[in-house]
Amino acid sequence: MFNQLKSYLFAATLFTAIGFLATAARSAEPKQVLVSGLTVTKTSSSSVGLSWSGWSGSGDYTVTVLNLTTSQIEQQFSTPNTVAAVSNLTTGDSYRFSVEKAGYVITEEVLM
Repeated sequence: MFNQLKSYLFAATLFTAIGFLATAARSAEPKQVLVSGLTVTKTSSSSVGLSWSGWSGSGDYTVTVLNLTTSQIEQQFSTPNTVAAVSNLTTGDSYRFSVEKAGYVITEEVLM
């Protein structure tokens, strides 16, 4: 009887752990990546203009500027518009520009 109880407790613990992991995995669902739509235009040696096709969903777009050379997020801001200007970029560094809204994200990489 004791062995049956141990087996039951082990199975119940394993089932609970699997349920917890499945719930955690669902809560951290990845964002949908849109294949295209972000245009990055160099406006000077240290600035760019961003433009993209809008998509539905509530809230503003979040623009993130990641310096791939230093692995640092250099800028992040919100805008209701489908255009944005980004300045103070370092010549010679590579950047990833991302625009996110309502669970969707578009990205483009540029060498300054």
